[in-house]
Amino acid sequence: MNVVETGTNKKLTAGKDYEKKIEFYVTDEDGGLKLLEDEDLKAGLVVTARLTVKNNSYYDPDTEDNEPITIDSTFRLYSVKASTFIIDKIPEQTYSGKEIKPEITVKLKDGTKLQEYDEETGTGDYIVTYSNNVKVGTAKVTITGVNKEFGGSKTVSFKIIKKPMKFSALAKELLRSGKIS
Repeated sequence: MNVVETGTNKKLTAGKDYEKKIEFYVTDEDGGLKLLEDEDLKAGLVVTARLTVKNNSYYDPDTEDNEPITIDSTFRLYSVKASTFIIDKIPEQTYSGKEIKPEITVKLKDGTKLQEYDEETGTGDYIVTYSNNVKVGTAKVTITGVNKEFGGSKTVSFKIIKKPMKFSALAKELLRSGKIS
């Protein structure tokens, strides 16, 4: 990561021009943050990463430019990446003019079938979102892990094809009789 000084674009050097510190926290029983320790690590844990940067290159007593900058980012730990999910091939779907949401089957590498998340019960392993699933062409399905074991997402596609043309009874009879080919 390159850090540059605003205005001059001068490349700054860690340890000389600025100090950086990254710490990881978890929420304690009182709702505050405590430093993450090895024994805290488990799937489903919500972690806050705190990056603190302090400018060492100059001190201006008239401004607060020398005060450290702190940025927090929160994420969840999980055991299995959704990118490793096995998703059965989705067959071609026929254009209907409406949103097409085919049923999908999601499994782990060992063959264990996963369950779609149910908002009513608050249980399940993944949520499904569809995109580009109305018009003829390539539609997408994104599967996102939601419980404490699964995280991340995986996208697969399926084809939406034109409706087959219907032959009228007269056209069928003409084809059968050999009058047209």
